[in-house]
Amino acid sequence: GLTMGLVSIDPMEMEIIVKTEDKDMVEASAKQKLKKDQAAAERILPLIHDHHLLLVTLLLMNSIANEALPLFLDQIVPSWLAVVLSVSLVLMFGEIIPSAVFTGSEQLTMAARFSGLVGAFMFVLTPVSW
Repeated sequence: GLTMGLVSIDPMEMEIIVKTEDKDMVEASAKQKLKKDQAAAERILPLIHDHHLLLVTLLLMNSIANEALPLFLDQIVPSWLAVVLSVSLVLMFGEIIPSAVFTGSEQLTMAARFSGLVGAFMFVLTPVSW
């Protein structure tokens, strides 16, 4: 979900949002939304500047999480239940719900909230993903 949400953001659109002036907005609510979107776009722009590094980092983290869950569950429940639980949990909480949240109407806001974490992972995984 986060991968689709971040990779689908157009850098040119983010730059347009950042450079838009609030004097172009008539209503106060539109000005407030613009300021919120500008803050989010400024946080996201450094991440989406290098799409390759972003995509590889997110795919590596996704793979690590998907592989670690059954290994962890296998220690506390029988193996067959670990498989059933991990497939169900990854499908629901790793694919369906995040896809709906990170590509919905609050895509920009949600991506900005996770920009710090994603930036840290990009930094840590740069030797592997570059």
